[in-house]
Amino acid sequence: MDEQQQADKLTSDDQTMRDTRQNQLNALAKQWYSANSGWADSHTGYSYEDGMYKQIAAAANDGNERADGIAGDQ
Repeated sequence: MDEQQQADKLTSDDQTMRDTRQNQLNALAKQWYSANSGWADSHTGYSYEDGMYKQIAAAANDGNERADGIAGDQ
């Protein structure tokens, strides 16, 4: 039972981390849009409703993939 409890805690911690990261990315997207709304509205894929969130998430994922190949603490 102890192993199952540890596995459940790790799953819970992982979900909490993903939720926190998503909230941070959403806040960053809103700040970016606030500063760049004129440009964003005139370019496909950067809309307030959907595009800016996808762009910010894609950039974060690209950074994570790049960091995976670098030695040392991340």
